[in-house]
Amino acid sequence: MSTTATESVYFLLLPGSQPFDFAVPAQLIERAAELSGKPLTLHYIGPNTSATIAGALPVTLKSLPAKLEGRATVFVPAAGSDAAARTAAQRWLATLGGDTSLVALGNGVVLLAEAGLLAGRRCTTDRSNIAAVNAASNTVQVLENRPLVRDRDLWTSPGGVSAVELALRFVIARLGAVAALKVARDYGIVLSRLGEESDWPVALRYRNHDNPVVHQAQDLLAEQPEAKLGATELAGRCGVSYRQLARLFADEAGVSVKQYQLELRIELARRLLADSEERVERIAELSGFASVQAFHAAWRSRERVSPLVYRRSSRVAR
Repeated sequence: MSTTATESVYFLLLPGSQPFDFAVPAQLIERAAELSGKPLTLHYIGPNTSATIAGALPVTLKSLPAKLEGRATVFVPAAGSDAAARTAAQRWLATLGGDTSLVALGNGVVLLAEAGLLAGRRCTTDRSNIAAVNAASNTVQVLENRPLVRDRDLWTSPGGVSAVELALRFVIARLGAVAALKVARDYGIVLSRLGEESDWPVALRYRNHDNPVVHQAQDLLAEQPEAKLGATELAGRCGVSYRQLARLFADEAGVSVKQYQLELRIELARRLLADSEERVERIAELSGFASVQAFHAAWRSRERVSPLVYRRSSRVAR
C-alpha cells in the first residue's frame, strides 16, 4: 500500500529574525496542514541554537541539518546583522540540493544571493535590500514593488504584511486552494485585500459575501470539482431548494452555480494537463465533464489554445 510522503518545512532563524516574517507563515502553514489532513511538519533551525527571537512563537532551535530528507522547503526570514550567524547560514544554504524549495523574505533574499542561489533567477525584496542583492549576484533579476515573486521553486517577498500573502500562496501550492480558503477563514483574512481576485484559484474567488448557504455550496463544489454533484443534491445538502440556491448564488457570488462549477473543473483540467501525462479524454473524465465534447466546448470558451498546446506551453514556462 502506498503512503504519502511527509513534506518538511524548515525555518532558518538567526539572531534578530523578524517575528512577523516567520511566525505568521508558520502559523498559517501549520494550521492549513491540520485543516487539510495532509502530512507536513515544521522545523526551526539555526546556526546558533541558543538564540532567542523576541516577540516570536516559543520555538526550540535545532542545529543546521547535514541533509534534508524528502521534499523540503527552507524559509529564510529577514534577520539581524550578526556576521558570524549570517556567514554560517550562507555556507549551509550553499550546500542545499537543487530539489529544495526556497522561500525568502526581506534581507533573507540577500542571504540567498550571497549563497549563490539566485543566479539567473527572478526575485523581489524590500527597497533597502535591492542593492545588496544585485551586488551579491550579477545575473539576478530583482523585480521592484512586488508583494511576491515566484520563480519555479523559489518564492521571495519584501516581508512584513506581504508575508500573509506569501504564506497563503505557499499553502495553495502545497496543500491546495481549499486548505488556503479554510485557513484564511479561520484567521479572518480578507482575500480581497491581498491582490486582484483573478489572481487567486477559483475556490477563493467570488467570496466577497457573507451568505453561509452560498459559502457552503461553494465549499462543496470546490472540495471535489470532479464529483457528479447534481444541482438538486447540492441544494439539498445546503438545506434549500435549487431555485433558492440558484437565486442566492447569483446574487451573492455574482456568477451562476453552473459557471462556478465549470470554472473549477477547467482549473482542475489545467493542473492535470500541466502535471500529468494523461490523455485529453481521460483528463476530461477526471475533471468531471460528462464527455470529451463537453470538455472541449467549455475549454474553447475560456482558452485561446488547444489543451495539448496549453500542456506544452505550461511546461516551457516552468
